[in-house]
Amino acid sequence: MLPPTRFRTVLLAIQQCSQAFPRQVKVSTCTTANADDYQRTGQLSGQLSGQRGPAPDGERGVAPSSPPHRVGHVPPGSAGTRQSGPHGACREVAATSLDCQCLPLSWRSLTSGGTVSTVRSSRRIERAGVNALRALLEEHDHIVQEIDGGNDHGEDMIVNFTRGGKRTPYWIAIQVKSGKKYKRVNGYAIPVEDHFEDWQQSRIPIIGVVYDMKKKELFWVNLTEQLRSVDKSPGWVQVANTSRLNADTVDAFYAEVATYAGDARMRIRAASQEDALTEAVRARRGLDPETAPNPLFEGLADFALRHEGRLHVIRKELMRSFPIQVLVLVMLWEWPRQIRFVEGSSDFISPVPWVLSLYSFMLLMALTIFFEFRAGRVPKETGRWLALIAGNFLWIPIMDPDGDRGWWGTTWMWAGILVPSFGVKFLLISFVGFARDRKKKQLQSDI
Repeated sequence: MLPPTRFRTVLLAIQQCSQAFPRQVKVSTCTTANADDYQRTGQLSGQLSGQRGPAPDGERGVAPSSPPHRVGHVPPGSAGTRQSGPHGACREVAATSLDCQCLPLSWRSLTSGGTVSTVRSSRRIERAGVNALRALLEEHDHIVQEIDGGNDHGEDMIVNFTRGGKRTPYWIAIQVKSGKKYKRVNGYAIPVEDHFEDWQQSRIPIIGVVYDMKKKELFWVNLTEQLRSVDKSPGWVQVANTSRLNADTVDAFYAEVATYAGDARMRIRAASQEDALTEAVRARRGLDPETAPNPLFEGLADFALRHEGRLHVIRKELMRSFPIQVLVLVMLWEWPRQIRFVEGSSDFISPVPWVLSLYSFMLLMALTIFFEFRAGRVPKETGRWLALIAGNFLWIPIMDPDGDRGWWGTTWMWAGILVPSFGVKFLLISFVGFARDRKKKQLQSDI
């Protein structure tokens, strides 16, 4: 019997030949148990060619140029043939006994035992360095994204450094080289080729890594830093044999590269990992006017990114407290006028305590309204009282900036003493009672 994979190849070959030259060659039917391959081949090829059921005896689909195969006869020079056994004279003929010149070259190479395609021997060497570096970085929880070879601009992978299980704004692109040709007497070297401007102007550090196949060691250099120190391409960038990158030095590698990226303003800020990766890919191409950093605000931007969630909550609270902010600004503007009004209306009342008492009561009412709104309730009565008190007491100094020594001024002086005193008590009693009633309902619902 043919192996399954070889049988499938034979089937495809016969299908192609039978379609090109149908029913031009006849083959005798084998009658022994070892003729199963002939039977199966004829049946399946007929089905794939659009025939119903097995082909009639003597009409199996084979290559037109091969001579008729008789029972017990094998074409000379055929490969892959064997004797069927003691019970019959049938020989099994493999696909190589077919003169399938009608097949594509790849099919003919398959049926003749040849290989379909070859793999470059250098690929194993190239992948050795990439695999070793990726394994090292991922072992230390850094995020590695390999770059498709078809879109390679001189780098093999993009890496997002992490710290304490959290991603950082520091990204790097890495060019990996493997093989003897990068070895030098005092270390290693990486060719710049046509990547000089890309690596020099990149907005994320481009790191060069050489993998020594013999030593099984990695060595690295900051290509962007080296190339920014020169005006034209040096052709090769030297890699010191002391710049090892392994499990013992990977933390120092991160610290050094992150420090350089921070000093050079090479940070990637984004809300998600996908957006950050997209921005890092764009950053390899150099300065982008849309995302180029402004050094005046980089520090504040980093702080905002680190505390983005908390700042979002604070922003919402500030929006809710906007009426209170307006009230405070009005009271500050009114302060000197309130003091002058009290001084001009009474000789026995101290202006500062009088104004502070009134302002404190109005702020307490405003805060009560604010927290009621946060709880989803609308304190209409409290809002009306606040509007009435603030409207009168804040408007009077504008109407009488120098105060009034008669009954009008005296009335407002006593009102400024009594309203805050009784108002605070009434406010506390009311809202404490509301809170008590809510708790009672909650306890009853739990029972």
